[in-house]
Amino acid sequence: MAQRFSDELMLCNVAVANLPLQDVIPAAAEAGFDSISVVARAHRRAVERDGITNATLRALLRDHDIVVRDVEASGDWLGQEPDAERAWLKSVYDTDQLLRLANDLDASTLVATHYGAPARPEVAAEAFGLLCDRAAVHGLQVALEFPAMATVADVRTAWEIVRVADRSNAGLLVDNWHHFRSIATDDDLFAVPPERILSVQLSDGAWEPVGPPVEDVVHRGLPGGGDMQLVAFARALDGHGVRCPVGIEVLQRDIVEQGPVAAAKLLYDSLRAVIDEALAS
Repeated sequence: MAQRFSDELMLCNVAVANLPLQDVIPAAAEAGFDSISVVARAHRRAVERDGITNATLRALLRDHDIVVRDVEASGDWLGQEPDAERAWLKSVYDTDQLLRLANDLDASTLVATHYGAPARPEVAAEAFGLLCDRAAVHGLQVALEFPAMATVADVRTAWEIVRVADRSNAGLLVDNWHHFRSIATDDDLFAVPPERILSVQLSDGAWEPVGPPVEDVVHRGLPGGGDMQLVAFARALDGHGVRCPVGIEVLQRDIVEQGPVAAAKLLYDSLRAVIDEALAS
């Protein structure tokens, strides 16, 4: 049977980052997810607050038959990070730490973002290529994400960096919310070769922004609960030939407050419903 867009559903750690990572792993597996991402902030909390080791996390992943795909996010590849306007924009691990974490958890992809002063495209492409070279030593892909409030803030700019860097392990992370809030168009998105889209994150939201992106981003909600036409978006990605993990990344406190098991199930069910509708024949 041919691979489909829905073959791997991923729980993005950001959606449940305030819950203990060691509890999220079994909850994600029980809900039906095939994989998870791991963000540095949640990992550091598990290690420093709860005394959890990477060996323990590996055992949990193995015992519950779930894998880590994305490790998030390298923020120092394009120069030193500035003081962040908000604490959650600041990386808590540098790239070396993230590469070690990805190795320890058998992840496949390092996510890269950057918040700071703009850089000339050729400078950014050179820096990104060097990051890809570092990751390749560890057998990792690198997915450049383009958050709407970041240095690289749209798919057109991000793809140009990846294209010029010209590394075989390089691609993009496409988050529909950030794409929708950017200056780029769907034509720009679908100009990217499908095999270069390494990860997808889905959420929903209002048609009109609630303030600037750095404020509006916290209003992301469950797929299918907003105005972003996710069914059509997912169907278009499938038709384009995108075959990569499809994750859910929402930011709702009331979901997290339900605890790991209930939160993971709600997130899985809402993502599954949108994907199934998109791919229904």
